[in-house]
Amino acid sequence: MILEVRDLAVEYRTLEGIVYAVNGMDFELQKGHSLGIVGETGAGKTTMALSILRLLPRQGVITRGRILFEKEDLVKAKEKDLQKIRGDKISMVFQDPMSSLNPVFTVKQQIAEVVKIHRQVSNKEADDRAIEMLRAVGISEDRADNYPHEFSGGMIQRVMIAIALSCQPKLLILDEPTTALDVTIQAQVLDLVKRLRAEFSTSMILITHDLGIVPEICDEVAVVYSGRVVEKGGIGDVYKDPRHPYTEGLFNCVPDIEDPDKKLIPISGLSPSSRLIPPGCPFHPRCKDRFDPCDKSAPRFAEVSPGHYAACYKYRECC
Repeated sequence: MILEVRDLAVEYRTLEGIVYAVNGMDFELQKGHSLGIVGETGAGKTTMALSILRLLPRQGVITRGRILFEKEDLVKAKEKDLQKIRGDKISMVFQDPMSSLNPVFTVKQQIAEVVKIHRQVSNKEADDRAIEMLRAVGISEDRADNYPHEFSGGMIQRVMIAIALSCQPKLLILDEPTTALDVTIQAQVLDLVKRLRAEFSTSMILITHDLGIVPEICDEVAVVYSGRVVEKGGIGDVYKDPRHPYTEGLFNCVPDIEDPDKKLIPISGLSPSSRLIPPGCPFHPRCKDRFDPCDKSAPRFAEVSPGHYAACYKYRECC
């Protein structure tokens, strides 16, 4: 097991009050595997990812839980130790790649900087590694001295992937890597990620709200609602046989190209405010299957089939 997140809770303490962004999140990732984390905007996916690297903004506080990376609890790790891990053992491609790059340095300089921080190499060796990584993501050497504003959105995403993989990390986190890209460029980026993950033997977490891209590059999926994982399992299990009412609702909202006459069934109501999480199962106010225990305490995971888990009182025997 390369990563275990156990009962993670994160709050943002603002002048307007406390925002409960993550509320007891649980999942794990096997070495060499890829995990898709899906859910609506505001479900706590990005906050969870930032917590792994301990890059939360100043208002963000981890209030409980453990983040075990290779059995080391990153919640308790010192800053000097985290600096050695970030960009070396764990890398992240952020949601807005353009704002993650420095506009006054060339892309080669920015890749080389990461290499020099984590490896004892000369400037020339770092530059050579930068050019090698640009080639790996499909960018020619003659673009190495270009600045970020000279690249398209898809090319910038490639540069970010090159930076993230430059030190061959053990874990790569991709936060909405295809947002704002057209369908053709999305496919190219996903193919690139799939190829490089295999080439570098990197474990991966893909964060997205797009159910369609997860089966392309992930082995497993975790469905997040209101800061909690409500269902998790292999791609085939969750996609072919969703068990949690929220997961079922998500799939009922996706058009079926094989059945164009199929009616889409939206999930009733709205996601709860992160400032006021309902008691019990957070989905119960919107759930068509709710019954007595649902509004009193949050259900534990039940193994509904081998390796397939759902946090729902419909499976009472395990809750």
